[in-house]
Amino acid sequence: IILSSPQFSQRRRKEEEVKFKARIVASQGPIGTKCPRWHVDHVPLRLVASLLGPGCSYIPQSQKQNVCIDYNFLNNCDVDDTAMANNRIVQFAKGNEERKEGIFQAQENEAILLMGREWEEAVRDDQEKLNDRHEIKAAVHKSPELRMDENVVLLTVDIIPDKVWVLQKIFIII
Repeated sequence: IILSSPQFSQRRRKEEEVKFKARIVASQGPIGTKCPRWHVDHVPLRLVASLLGPGCSYIPQSQKQNVCIDYNFLNNCDVDDTAMANNRIVQFAKGNEERKEGIFQAQENEAILLMGREWEEAVRDDQEKLNDRHEIKAAVHKSPELRMDENVVLLTVDIIPDKVWVLQKIFIII
């Protein structure tokens, strides 16, 4: 899919192309789950829409008081056991271990927009130039946990910018 959008410059009126990559991912039961481990995507931006069954689990940055994410382990995890890795990547604040507040679950027919690692890196580069200390992190998420009789069909759409400045242009739109 290619979407053309006008550039946000007074001096240049040339249209630029922004490309998208769409996939449909289906899983049946817990064995077929595609991404059961907490992770971040290595794309600038990903839309995840649940067409059938539950959507993905995610942790908004606003939940830092409830959830602690070990980004160092997330980026360098070499543990084979997914449950063990997930428990190390995501830890709950004291008193929140049972409630598990801070983890959100997209529902069937809902879509979420997740910022990926490429966006985080582009924003970090800009922040360093501007001496901005506001931390922006890629969205930590995983596939939903499914019962044996449960199915899920997800639509993912990734934005694939041709140039880094296209990323900045999209940032302004959102």
